[in-house]
Amino acid sequence: MKNLILFLPLLILSCSDKKSESKAYSYLPEWYPHKAVWIDFHDDSQWSVPDTKARFEIIQKLQDKVPVKVLVDGEVAAKKLDSLIAANGLDQSRITIVEHEQPNIAMRDAGPIFLSNGDSLMIADFRWTGYAGNHADDLRRGQIDNDLANKYGWQVNTTDIA
Repeated sequence: MKNLILFLPLLILSCSDKKSESKAYSYLPEWYPHKAVWIDFHDDSQWSVPDTKARFEIIQKLQDKVPVKVLVDGEVAAKKLDSLIAANGLDQSRITIVEHEQPNIAMRDAGPIFLSNGDSLMIADFRWTGYAGNHADDLRRGQIDNDLANKYGWQVNTTDIA
């Protein structure tokens, strides 16, 4: 259970507040009802930190309670996740695999941050600086939220706040 808690910050939450009468968008707390939980998943052979097992355990625990959207960094990772889902008898209808290049091991900081007005979602797009390192891989990571917004037709609220 300790490993599960350590990796929970990697989750990106899509929230929905059905009772909201205001049309203003806000970042809702984690205890509000969720339309889905987003997490990234990769092929351990491409990264120095082998954490596929821990990430799969998170997916396994969550999919019973909420649909899970999994951002994978290519076909190898997608096939690996598909085989783990099948081998463990998980409900495939509760898990959506979305392929997107991941130039870094975690999308937590650069991935989509969802805002809700109770009816629809919007992406909060902060100016991603790659931790001020300006490394090409880290800067490409900052495109994940915008790429997903384009793919799903979400509005984007861009700010220069880093």
